Amino acid sequence: MFREILSLGPAHSERMARYVRALAAAAPDRGEYSRLKDERFVGLLETVAPLHDLGMVAVPHNILHKPGTLDEHERMVVQTHPVMGAEWVTATAEKCPAELSVLTLAAEVIRSHHERWDGAGYPDGLAGDAIPLAGRVVGLVSVYDALRSRRPYRPALSHARVVRLMTTESAGQFDPTLLAALGSAAARFEKIYQS
Repeated sequence: MFREILSLGPAHSERMARYVRALAAAAPDRGEYSRLKDERFVGLLETVAPLHDLGMVAVPHNILHKPGTLDEHERMVVQTHPVMGAEWVTATAEKCPAELSVLTLAAEVIRSHHERWDGAGYPDGLAGDAIPLAGRVVGLVSVYDALRSRRPYRPALSHARVVRLMTTESAGQFDPTLLAALGSAAARFEKIYQS
């Protein structure tokens, strides 16, 4: 499991949006991936991607910044964040019907970004294309950014190491079609992170 620490800075938000755009551009224009060629959908996804870890604000500081391995209880606390964040956004959507499309997509991304292609993710244990496409996209780009960034429990990893880890050493975690798109867009991801 890749742990992430909530990052709300403008640089992180900008990178997330740009990664989404780069991955969408590299994805094939067939089947459900055709949605990643729809400018309106990609624009909404760019907007909501930085909110993916909103629920982490409910995770205690001592767990977020723990330098070592989380124990079982701490892991369970962290794994509540997608549900918490999605519930907050869903409650907001009920009060803001004019913003329903963006808030619905945000809740979907928040809830599903830690699901795994092989079904071993959380909170719902979804697998394959049962995971919303938006969650698969944001899950992939958020892991890339998290691994490139320093954390209390590890140093930042190089671009080459992250791409290798994600594409060849993380069997079952990511949508294979999106992984192929990451391979095609890898140089753009490096430029985005460096800028």
